[in-house]
Formats: sequence, structure tokens, C-alpha cells
Amino acid sequence: MNNLITAAEAFAALQKGKTVLCRYAGDGTLKADKSFSTLDQMPATVFGLPHYEFCIQLETIELAGITFTKPLTIDEYEEGQDVFVISTYSPTVYIINFKTNALIESINRGFVQRDAENAKLQLKALSKAFGYEIDKG
Repeated sequence: MNNLITAAEAFAALQKGKTVLCRYAGDGTLKADKSFSTLDQMPATVFGLPHYEFCIQLETIELAGITFTKPLTIDEYEEGQDVFVISTYSPTVYIINFKTNALIESINRGFVQRDAENAKLQLKALSKAFGYEIDKG
């Protein structure tokens, strides 16, 4: 999942109270840093300097000892993006990239993730919380 944002979007997100992460992407002569850090670990000038990348740190939930990102909200959903719908009756994760009433209901009920890994983790956590173990990785 690529959730890189521009410096302007990062600054706007920071003003909205989001946790913004940053990393040096490299300029061709210096090696890029692969891990993101919080802004307090960066110089104050990162918003105006080239070669820095930004992303928003997603909030997480822990359930039954399993940590995963908070489900996608309707405000975060963008038409056409791949999202991962958790089905508890199968148990399965479906990839959907078009808007339907069923998708909107799944988002509103907290059963949609931004990426496959967190969808699988959420499904495992829900099952484990009710005393069932899902062996699917």
C-alpha cells in the first residue's frame, strides 16, 4: 500500500491533528532512509526541502492480543481504490475496487481495511476474541 503524501498534504494533516511521519528519500548521491520517523526527529525545514517523503501514521487497535489498523471510514474511502472487505461467515477477505451499497455498509460497520495484511489480522482478531482460531495467514 502506497500512502505517500506531498509536503503540503502532510502539513495540512498535521494541522488536523494527524500523526505525520517523514523520511529522507535520497537525492541520488546520498543513500535513502527506508524507515519513517516522527517529525520531532526531523529538521523543521523538511516541508520546504526536496527529497523528503511523508505519510500519515494510521491508528491501530488491539483485540485478542492482535494489533491491526483501525478500519477504513467512509470519509477516507476514495472511489476506485482497492479495499479489503472482511467476511466473517466464510471467513474470507475480498478485494473490491468499486462502490456498492454493500461496500458502504461494510465500511460503516467497520469491516473494511486499506490493505490485505490488516484485513487478515482483523479477521483473526475477531475470530480469536470469540474463541475460534483461523489458520489462514
